[in-house]
Amino acid sequence: MPSSYAGGAPIDKYEIWRDNGNDGPYQIISGYDGLSSSINLDSTLDPGLTLGLVYRFKVRSHNVKGYSEFSPVASAAYADHPDKPAQP
Repeated sequence: MPSSYAGGAPIDKYEIWRDNGNDGPYQIISGYDGLSSSINLDSTLDPGLTLGLVYRFKVRSHNVKGYSEFSPVASAAYADHPDKPAQP
């Protein structure tokens, strides 16, 4: 993916950071390979998740010129699959 920053130098990786679900400090998600343009975040990729907490995420990219600024923060609740509806 070419970047308009740094004269079009290609992006060589991405980092996804999340807080601890309690407005705590951000840490890098170590299970992400840094190359995929989309991921499904779950407890396999990020084993530190706790059901019912709302997490905040930010992303930055890297190329030969260094790291970008962080993206705006996005949030998501970690929830279990809902129960199957009862038969009428």
